Amino acid sequence: MKVFLMLLFLVLVSENLFAQAPGGGGGNQLQSLKSAIQMVLGIMFLIAFPWGVVTIWQGAVLKKKGDPEAYNSIIAGLWIAGGALIIGAIFYAFSLGGAVLTPQF
Repeated sequence: MKVFLMLLFLVLVSENLFAQAPGGGGGNQLQSLKSAIQMVLGIMFLIAFPWGVVTIWQGAVLKKKGDPEAYNSIIAGLWIAGGALIIGAIFYAFSLGGAVLTPQF
């Protein structure tokens, strides 16, 4: 899964990294790189959120069956599904709000 996401990121971003901006300005190139990263983030969130929900559900089913490791699955699902919100909140707490990108779908 990591390899797939990394390849997808490279495909979307590679054109922006090696493109020559008209007039020699780098602002347009930086903006297109930022929008490509936002697109990849959106794709990652579309995959990660349902995966986290399924993991939480599996943990609930395991807990119902009496498995002592079920809480680990539920906590992992919460981290996966809410990862973007958690990291964004940490960035804002340390006054790094400009580093948080809004995903594009």
